[in-house]
Amino acid sequence: MLNIRKNNSYSTIFLILTFAACLAFGLGFYFFSLEMNSLQAEKNYWAGVLSSETIPEKSTEIPTADNLPKIIELCQDCLAENEIVVTSFNVERFSGVKEPANSGDLDYAGLRIHFLGKWPEIEKGLNELEHMDKQAIHVQEVILTPEGGEALLQIYLLNN
Repeated sequence: MLNIRKNNSYSTIFLILTFAACLAFGLGFYFFSLEMNSLQAEKNYWAGVLSSETIPEKSTEIPTADNLPKIIELCQDCLAENEIVVTSFNVERFSGVKEPANSGDLDYAGLRIHFLGKWPEIEKGLNELEHMDKQAIHVQEVILTPEGGEALLQIYLLNN
């Protein structure tokens, strides 16, 4: 009788281990198939992008250096809309590229603007400059005085 119980407990352990192994294998296969489906969907997406030759999300278009006077005028207009008076501006520097590149490398110009206005309007105007559509403008430095202040803008351009 003792021998029968021993065999019965071995068969129970064998059944439990077999069930656990099948469960582990099934879960592993399920997660593997999810990952494969995800990779296949991504592969199909990029194949579609390549075949249509379009970029899925259009990012900020970076203007060329020829457009710098127009960009400066846009900056002045944006600040004027926020009741900020631009007293002077100075193009301080370009990134130091001596010759235009053939590949359209990224370049920048430093534009220092002196202005008069109230601080909340100045903050709002500079924030609008940074988020202006189709422009790549970054407010690098701001110095505020009781009358207004000055700001250094970094304007990104394509070196043509």
